[in-house]
Amino acid sequence: MKERGVVYVAYGERARLALRLAVKSLLEKVNLPVTVIGDHDPRIPGVEFVRFDSESTGRWAKLNMDTLSPYDYTLYLDADTRVMSADIEQGFTALYAGYDLAISPSENQESAFLAHSSPRDRDATRAALFNPDPLQLQAGMLFIANNENTAALFSEWRNEWTAAGGGQDQGALLRALDKTPVRIWLLSLDWNSKHGAIIEHHFGEAR
Repeated sequence: MKERGVVYVAYGERARLALRLAVKSLLEKVNLPVTVIGDHDPRIPGVEFVRFDSESTGRWAKLNMDTLSPYDYTLYLDADTRVMSADIEQGFTALYAGYDLAISPSENQESAFLAHSSPRDRDATRAALFNPDPLQLQAGMLFIANNENTAALFSEWRNEWTAAGGGQDQGALLRALDKTPVRIWLLSLDWNSKHGAIIEHHFGEAR
């Protein structure tokens, strides 16, 4: 495996159009290898393509990142993100220090808890957790160490997502973390939000 790199997932023409802007913004700031997982090669120069046919489009591919990524240390980014600063490379230092995952909180908290998820998913998440109002995490950006801890987490994430009938993945992630905790480095909203100084997220652009 390669030491570190960036992985995107893109299914559908709209996602591939957004992907081109996402990769361009990344490579203007840093020199990191890039891999795209999808069902059609976007044919972006210098970018590796991994074909993964999935009836659940990009969500299932994302939840299989532990086996699909070719890197020991992976930065996963949604296709509708834009890298705004070379400081993005600093996120890998958390993994080098022994953390399994680095992630930022969602802008939606408290009354907006899992706002984009189904009522079934919200209810299942609140019922499963000791704290019914946990910090909501935004999984559109993840720094992931390839190890036994994250393999167990992703396996449970897939189980929880499937059990809830698919859809959004944030609730399933919280339930999976409750069952299979890992060492998490919490990053600020600058790393994944609408006006993030490091990663700007154009939510919905790739759908």
